[in-house]
Amino acid sequence: MHYLEFEKPLAEIEGKAEELRAMARGDGGMDVSKEAEALDRKAETLLKDLYRGLTPWQK
Repeated sequence: MHYLEFEKPLAEIEGKAEELRAMARGDGGMDVSKEAEALDRKAETLLKDLYRGLTPWQK
């Protein structure tokens, strides 16, 4: 997925969540679902905040 400059923090959070999920897939004994879900919620909140604060040029 391509992210715009103002979306970079969102990309980092989503990347961390995906890294956790990939680690869990590689090591079946790891349960990172709570951590990944927390990052997903954080990303969702950040996305709402980012889009709420867009300038007319960014829209």
